[in-house]
Amino acid sequence: MRPCLATWISDADASRHLEYFRVSQPTLDLAHIHTRADDYYVSLVGELFDNMRQENGDAGTWARLGNALWQFATGSTETTRSLEGIGVAIDEALLFA
Repeated sequence: MRPCLATWISDADASRHLEYFRVSQPTLDLAHIHTRADDYYVSLVGELFDNMRQENGDAGTWARLGNALWQFATGSTETTRSLEGIGVAIDEALLFA
């Protein structure tokens, strides 16, 4: 997995945890997760297909990608609506997860 995508996944995990615990003032360093959701999704799916082509057998990478796609697709209702607005099919994201 590319280091920049691994960082992006970690940031998305942190953002989801902050939302879960209702932290009132998240850091600005995580703004790219919400403002570039379409780029994040394309990167995740691209990594998924790259791993399938290379027959990458690393279970940790597969688990991390699946978890990231699942978290991406099962966000809040507001997130789901915004994803559909940018052309991301939630059912496809769940299938990839």
